[in-house]
Amino acid sequence: MTEQALQVQEKNTVAQATTEQMISADKAYRPDVDIYHTPEAFIFLIDLPGVEQGDIELEVNERDTLILRARNRFEAASAPVFQQTRFGDYYRAFELGDGIDREQISARLDQGVLEVRIAKREAARPRKIEIQV
Repeated sequence: MTEQALQVQEKNTVAQATTEQMISADKAYRPDVDIYHTPEAFIFLIDLPGVEQGDIELEVNERDTLILRARNRFEAASAPVFQQTRFGDYYRAFELGDGIDREQISARLDQGVLEVRIAKREAARPRKIEIQV
């Protein structure tokens, strides 16, 4: 492997978010996310290390945008010898479009990973059409 391939990728600072959108005016990081698509739903797996359930705000606004705000309250007992992880607030927004069912959204936090399931509207789901002879 090359040295470049081994470099640690830091979480990107949210550059264009306004202070009103973030939890605080301090730095906010974009958490890593994996997004899956099934015929019935969109599934988001969002990495939120050190975040407790009560420190997460999750909403879908009137423009069908999923907005995540989270506060990481981790405080190290002493200065680390080596550190790859940065701690602070998280912010992320995803445009979902109009094919979602706003009434069928669920979220579950398990070991630092937030799983968000957003069901598709029945009309937006793929449908197999039988061909008559």
